[in-house]
Amino acid sequence: MKKQILVAIIKLALLYLALPLLLLDLILIQTAVPRLIFETQPFLYSTLFVLVIAVAISGMIKSKTPILWALFLLLYSAVFFAQQMHADVFGVRFSVVTLLIAFTFLAGTINFLFRNRITEPLLVLLPVCAGAWLYLSFIYQPSLVAWATVSAGKNDVASALLSVFGDSSTNLVMMAIVVVPSAVLYFLGKHGYVRLYNYALARMHGNSQA
Repeated sequence: MKKQILVAIIKLALLYLALPLLLLDLILIQTAVPRLIFETQPFLYSTLFVLVIAVAISGMIKSKTPILWALFLLLYSAVFFAQQMHADVFGVRFSVVTLLIAFTFLAGTINFLFRNRITEPLLVLLPVCAGAWLYLSFIYQPSLVAWATVSAGKNDVASALLSVFGDSSTNLVMMAIVVVPSAVLYFLGKHGYVRLYNYALARMHGNSQA
């Protein structure tokens, strides 16, 4: 009983420390997230590329998970490009993307504090959000640049792509405010720290016996 109370206190303390960072993330997502230009052709090319890779991985590991993950992150990306839709929450207008990320953060937080059957399935949205932003930053954006370069009649596609990856500020922003928090909350929501603790204990026990 004392151990459970101690664990609950530690969780609440961690949440108290993390809450300002999560709120800051949501503000940055609402105000500082790059508004990528949508073009049908590069989106279709990059979508096909992701699906081919997902199918190949699914075939190798004999699992449908990579395909489903790819489909959901592509759907999320499509929602991102339709984010001119806004919702009014307590008199403040938020983009649909911001509300979705806030919802996933909330599900991860609740499941971290109290594991339950309602929020547990919702944790899958966290890697979906993270994967979508990785796709937008590292696959769609280069595809857009390459397509625009070719459409403008220029042949120096390689230099254009190198300039995209060379200017990594956008990618770093997305990693900082979406990908990393989503990954951490997924780890905490899935109680991965328990498995990590048990693994560390087993390693320590094995070393002591040796």
